[in-house]
Amino acid sequence: MPLRTVRVPPEMEPLFAQAEEVVSAYFSQRTDRPEEGTIEIFGERYVLLRAASLSVEFFNMVRDLLGPERRGEADDFSRHFLFDLAHAVGKSDARNFHAKMELTEPIARLSAGPVHFSHSGWAFVDILPESTPGPKEDYYLIYDHPYSFESDAWSKAEQTSEFPVCIMNAGYSSGWCEESFGIKLVASEILCKARGDDCCRFIMAHPDCIEARLKAYGESQPDPSRVLDADIPDFFARKRLEDDLRKAHDKLEQRVAERTEELRKTNELLREEIDERTAVEQMLLQSQKLEALGQLAGGVAHDFNNLLTSIGGYADLVRIQLSEDDPNARYVGEILRSVERASRLTQQLLVFSRQEVSTPDVLDLKEVVGSLVVMLTPLIGEDTVLTTHFEDTSLRVCADRTQIEQVLLNLAVNARDAMP
Repeated sequence: MPLRTVRVPPEMEPLFAQAEEVVSAYFSQRTDRPEEGTIEIFGERYVLLRAASLSVEFFNMVRDLLGPERRGEADDFSRHFLFDLAHAVGKSDARNFHAKMELTEPIARLSAGPVHFSHSGWAFVDILPESTPGPKEDYYLIYDHPYSFESDAWSKAEQTSEFPVCIMNAGYSSGWCEESFGIKLVASEILCKARGDDCCRFIMAHPDCIEARLKAYGESQPDPSRVLDADIPDFFARKRLEDDLRKAHDKLEQRVAERTEELRKTNELLREEIDERTAVEQMLLQSQKLEALGQLAGGVAHDFNNLLTSIGGYADLVRIQLSEDDPNARYVGEILRSVERASRLTQQLLVFSRQEVSTPDVLDLKEVVGSLVVMLTPLIGEDTVLTTHFEDTSLRVCADRTQIEQVLLNLAVNARDAMP
């Protein structure tokens, strides 16, 4: 007995014949009770809706709401809304029908879809031979809807469209097949009667493969320009967008909480600002004191350096009059070295007072440390032993000698103070 509600390749006919029996038995159990306002099929309540109200009239209503200058935005909204709605309804109907009729095999679930589609008035389905449906990402279904309710509604309204109008057909059929196989599927209408084509043709595939399928089909046609590009309301991207919006909302709530906490601390911050102003004033006063101290230190350093020059001059005169083997020559040498170190300290005071800039030079650290040991030994005290260990090679750096000596002096004094 030939199929009545679907057209498929010959090898698929036995399977769809069984589906016709199952679905026909389902829809045969219909009870209309207009006095109660109910229609029941197989114990399930149904609601009849005019086809045009979910197609051309819906588009026109949204266009009127947004106005002629926002027609593109209105059509995009209608397409997204109708596709999402039909996709969800297709999945729900498939899940409910599979459970009621105890269908477990994916192919049996799929075959019930087109037959159910015809009985419920959506469209007649003509599956083309190139189709290779299966429970994997290489799923491929190409089919026509010769009597699509959507293109029919546009035709009766004497309206044409630049885009494919069978939005709900694409959404419902891909939703049913997605539920049947347990894989993500989308359908795109590539030819549409409302656009002036000979038929309403669809390609269904996995979202990652749909564009390649459409491209391959277009390249195989005599006039590829007539084949529409992938025109799928971005159902899955919208879901991701909703997730992103939810995350953004959570972040916003967190930011609001943080801002509330910041506002709670405003009074405290104002009080701290007053204290900070007071502290700044004190710092300014301290800075003025340091500047005055620097000027004083600079003046003292100049005067002290003049005295050192005099002491050093007299010490040189004494050294000239002493022979090399004179025991007093060693003491005079220590006086001169102390004068030299004192002179460097006055230079440090001048740097502090900003009356003289630091003068880096190439120094041998071994020589600097060795000459400083003589002064450090009495400074750290008799109960502390000071030892030095030098590398065989020279240790040269570019630095200010006075600053290096000051660092070493501070380290030694700190180490002495830290001992028991």
